[in-house]
Amino acid sequence: KNFNSLKSKYIPAERNLISLFTHSLSNMVLAEIPLPKILLEFSAQYNSAKKEIKELDIFNMKYKNENSQDRIYYEDDNFLALENSSSGIQSALPLYLTLKYFVTKHKDIIIEEPELNLYPKSQIDTIKYMIENRQNSSLYIMTHSPYILSILNVLLFAYKAANTNEVLKEKICAIIPENQQINPDEFCAYLIENGISKSIKGESTGMIQENVIDDIGGMLDDEFGKLMEIYSEFKSDK
Repeated sequence: KNFNSLKSKYIPAERNLISLFTHSLSNMVLAEIPLPKILLEFSAQYNSAKKEIKELDIFNMKYKNENSQDRIYYEDDNFLALENSSSGIQSALPLYLTLKYFVTKHKDIIIEEPELNLYPKSQIDTIKYMIENRQNSSLYIMTHSPYILSILNVLLFAYKAANTNEVLKEKICAIIPENQQINPDEFCAYLIENGISKSIKGESTGMIQENVIDDIGGMLDDEFGKLMEIYSEFKSDK
């Protein structure tokens, strides 16, 4: 048990295939279809998680494992099978379920692209869920989403502001609960560029540098500005 707790666990981006993968796994094995080992391992871990966690709240809906089927209840008596749900739900549920399962057994959890197939609001909810449920585990997140970086900064700043004084803490925690806040001393952020990693955590703020988050937005603003300039000149000529 102690040895297992030292093993890191990986939640892959291919988790959105799980809803279809598990039903046809035996046929695929019999057909000798070469399957990625990481996906086979994750499928086994997902099935173990389902045996232990029968119900779970997700995006104002409820997951239930009933009659050997993964069901998403969007109303009290109405549900969809996971394989018939949206791509966002098919990506998010395996993450939510296995994360809650892993944190009780392992210290390090690696999560690839938590934003996969998710609307920005759902990306924010997912990060809050991950932080709230991480217990004593360390999370390693790989992302391409500026929304993920932005919500991490909000949670970092919430911790910083809440620990200024007790009066402020009560007001801050009414917006961002304490179990969703991130201690900057327990946080690192890196950008991989041309095969080299560099820290993007501000030394004075303890947060992700704003220019990294807004880099693409700045490029779009520049292009939009140039287009507006050309358009305005055209209208003036008329």
